[in-house]
Amino acid sequence: MKYFYLKHGKLFARLGVLLTPGLAFASEAAFNPLEWAGGILVIGLVVVSVGFIAEASGEAIDAGLKAVGYQKKPSREDVAKREEALRKEGAKAEAAKHATGTPAVATTSALEQLQLAQAQAQDEELEQIDDKA
Repeated sequence: MKYFYLKHGKLFARLGVLLTPGLAFASEAAFNPLEWAGGILVIGLVVVSVGFIAEASGEAIDAGLKAVGYQKKPSREDVAKREEALRKEGAKAEAAKHATGTPAVATTSALEQLQLAQAQAQDEELEQIDDKA
């Protein structure tokens, strides 16, 4: 039985010697909540500013492409949403035309917008802008 305690005593003594430098270092590092809050605030500000920079650079690229006569292709979801909105607008204009006798300008502009949206629904990433539309 003495051998069992001696064996475990040596094991715990070695473990204590190995952990002593780590414990001494950990006791020196004090927790300062204001310092941690400041660090978290700085990290948050960096993340937000990087997001703003990325968004602004994307808008600058889009403006540059538009200046030289190209534009980015809208995603398929955007095209589908635009077509659905144009269909609803066309249906409302048609109902208003039959109900109150409004001029056909509203349906013509909706039809032109639908044709423009369909022309932009190609598979390429960039397309040339038609200035006649």
